[in-house]
Amino acid sequence: MGAADASHCVVGLMSGTSGDGVDAVVARVPLADASQARLLAHHHAPFEPAFRARVLALPDARPAELALMHVELG
Repeated sequence: MGAADASHCVVGLMSGTSGDGVDAVVARVPLADASQARLLAHHHAPFEPAFRARVLALPDARPAELALMHVELG
C-alpha cells in the first residue's frame, strides 16, 4: 500500500435527540479524499424504555443522576 492508498479506519458513535439508542459505524476514510469514505459496518443498539426516559430527562437531572448516566453511557 503506497502513500496514495493510505487511509484511516474510524469508528463513530452517537445518540441523537430522539434518545432511542446508540448508533455505531465503522468506515474506511482515504487520507487523500475523505469524500470517498466507505462504510464497513453499522449497528443500532436500542435503549430499553426506562433507560430512554432517563436519557430524555437529563436536561433537568440533578448532579448525582448526571454522574450515574455518565458511568452507564460510558
